[in-house]
Amino acid sequence: MLSEAGVSGLIIPDLPFEIYKNEYKYLYEKYNLCYIPLITQQTSEERITKLGAEARGFVYMVSSSIITGGHTVFTDHSEYFRCVKKLLPEKPLLIGFGIKNAETFSNACRNANGGIIGTAFIKSFDKPFTAIGDHVRGFVNSIRN
Repeated sequence: MLSEAGVSGLIIPDLPFEIYKNEYKYLYEKYNLCYIPLITQQTSEERITKLGAEARGFVYMVSSSIITGGHTVFTDHSEYFRCVKKLLPEKPLLIGFGIKNAETFSNACRNANGGIIGTAFIKSFDKPFTAIGDHVRGFVNSIRN
């Protein structure tokens, strides 16, 4: 069902790793879905390594201790990002939380394989637009510039 709709992975922020591994991993595998863990600056190196070993797709590095969409400034945590790169050299790493425009996306890309923009993208639909495809292309182009 999910894969038929084009879904290739799931991020479930409140799913503890141990519960994923014991109760849901088989479903991810059965439906060929990528397990995408979230890590923070507070995640221990041991746990980062463990999560990275299970991750399929990419590892989501949370940029700060805030709720998504609630942060106006992307904070540079280069040391944390470098540490994760060293622990997981073969895994794609993406940074999320606080990524909302070309500047913050560029900063994320300097520290990882890319950035995740959620809230700013959703909020962009508050503005009038004519065609969904044109709107999405316009938003993506504003980030790429």
